[in-house]
Amino acid sequence: MDLIGLDDRVVYACVQEIATSRRHPPETFEDVLAQLERSGLTESVAALRHGPGAVS
Repeated sequence: MDLIGLDDRVVYACVQEIATSRRHPPETFEDVLAQLERSGLTESVAALRHGPGAVS
C-alpha cells in the first residue's frame, strides 16, 4: 500500500506491464490482480481495482 499511496498511477502501469509481458499463457490485468490477491495483497488489489488516480 505504501507504493500505491505514493504514486498509484505508476504502480497501476507496472501491473499492466506485467500482464502484457505474460504471453505463455496470456494474462490480463485482472489475472495479475487475482494472483496478487491470492498472495495476500488484498488491500493493494482493492486500491488498484479502483483504477489509476483513485487513491489519494
